[in-house]
Amino acid sequence: MEILKLVNQSYPISNTYRPTNLVQDPITKIWLVREAFEQFYKMNNALQKEGLSSLYMISGYRSYAYQQSLCAKKEELGFTNIAKEGYSEHQLGIALDLVTSSVINNNRDSILSFANFNSKSLQAFDVTFHKQWLDMKSADFGFILRYPFDKFYITGVSYKPYHYRYVGVNHAKKIVKNDLCLEEYIKLYSNMRYF
Repeated sequence: MEILKLVNQSYPISNTYRPTNLVQDPITKIWLVREAFEQFYKMNNALQKEGLSSLYMISGYRSYAYQQSLCAKKEELGFTNIAKEGYSEHQLGIALDLVTSSVINNNRDSILSFANFNSKSLQAFDVTFHKQWLDMKSADFGFILRYPFDKFYITGVSYKPYHYRYVGVNHAKKIVKNDLCLEEYIKLYSNMRYF
């Protein structure tokens, strides 16, 4: 697993790239790299122990072809900011999109799939207690908010409060402590290995 691999408009990923060690969630049928999957469930259990309802994954690993099909339907799906195939970190198998049960309940007829949610319902995640909890504790499980509100000028991607990326606990804690986005951290990390 290439935990710090950067995928964005400047760093595309091959159309043949497929991560090893993918596992499928038995409930959502979403695929993730095993380490990210295990850490997601540890994080979700910790969140529930503090009295919040479960988080649901609606997107994890996406193949190049699946990303291509999402892009073809983006207007129909109500999205304007879906990454073009080859430029989505979902292809790494360590990025995931999360929702709460209230978003699920508002989309009762839908199966748990990114394609069944619109941008407005996903943005609503921003004002949940779950999001506040993740802001404080996701790094303890190796996850970072991938596209922070104040980092658009660096990431080139609009704020996505529901989109998290697994980078490992050590990296995640440093990224959060220093208020960095992944692009900033990789630049610093490659220059100062002791960071």
